[in-house]
Amino acid sequence: MKKILVVILIAVFAIGSVIGYSFYRNYSLNESYKRVKIGDSESRVLLLMGKPSKVVLLGQKEFWSSNVEGSVKELHYQARILPEIWIIGLDSTGKTVYRNHNIM
Repeated sequence: MKKILVVILIAVFAIGSVIGYSFYRNYSLNESYKRVKIGDSESRVLLLMGKPSKVVLLGQKEFWSSNVEGSVKELHYQARILPEIWIIGLDSTGKTVYRNHNIM
């Protein structure tokens, strides 16, 4: 009986940790996104927001991508639980030309 209780507690703790981390990650991405400004370098964006979920190059853009003139690369940051995505568009010099936060 004690073994079953321990296993259940471990499972609840593990699931709770994953859900808690996911909400923390979403909050962290949103706060970092607010600090990204037009003209910021790609290295600054990566410093603020971390590794993107996906990098999309010109010609590979998806339906929610922006068609801002001069954008050749997008850094996509996808939420873990909630249907959100943060997109940072970069030009050929690596400077931010647009920011987009979509809640699908």
